[in-house]
Amino acid sequence: MVFEVFMGVPDMRDLWQSLNVGAVAGTLNRDERVLAKQLAKAVKHLGTDPKHAVLQSHEIDELTQRYGQKVFVSYLANNTPAAGRLFWVYGPNRRQITVIGLEPHPEDAKKGAYNRVRLSTMPDPITPQLRHTHTVNEVLEAADGMSTDELDRLPYGMIQLDPAGRILNYNAVESRLAALRKEDAIGKQFFTEIAPCTKVQDFYGRFKEGVIREALDTSFRFHFAFKQNPRDVTVRLLYSKRTRTVWVLISDDAGQPLAP
Repeated sequence: MVFEVFMGVPDMRDLWQSLNVGAVAGTLNRDERVLAKQLAKAVKHLGTDPKHAVLQSHEIDELTQRYGQKVFVSYLANNTPAAGRLFWVYGPNRRQITVIGLEPHPEDAKKGAYNRVRLSTMPDPITPQLRHTHTVNEVLEAADGMSTDELDRLPYGMIQLDPAGRILNYNAVESRLAALRKEDAIGKQFFTEIAPCTKVQDFYGRFKEGVIREALDTSFRFHFAFKQNPRDVTVRLLYSKRTRTVWVLISDDAGQPLAP
């Protein structure tokens, strides 16, 4: 049986996004690169078979009692307990698994070690548009009705602009990619104050024409010349007649998700 694997909120979700964004931006140090590789491989095994031999998955009674449902632990690396362990539960829906904790350096020898493991909360039941398998079209169709938390859970950079180019929404992935806090971006002019490199015909020109026509749905490759994280990406611009705003969706240069 194949399972969809999600990250608990907020800690595991934030770690997963941070590692993936750092990998895309090339900013991870050696230890972070090793962790990202091990975590991705372990998550893949969980998705295909949570009882895979290399995971050595088993229930931890102390954590089950603490969390209120069965909590399992799996090796982060192949039959290597010292490499670290993942803690996970089944849910929130059938055929879904949520990773709720990570212990890079187990301390089993210390009394009460499991009481010190930090566990994330299981996310709300995942709707189709928020699954890892969602398409860009599904994301954009649902974007107007998404909450801030739902936008933050997407594996794409998401920016919502009013007709004047002022930022209304700025999700967690875009915040990390641009190395800019969300609160420092919202309300600012995207094309002049946040990303002046976008004030060119290929980007701003298309945005302006789409707003005038109230019709815009286009994608193109673009290079963001940010000082800290310059990168090549794919940009999708969509005008929403429902909210009279423009959604900017940022994926990697191949048009794939930036984070799980």
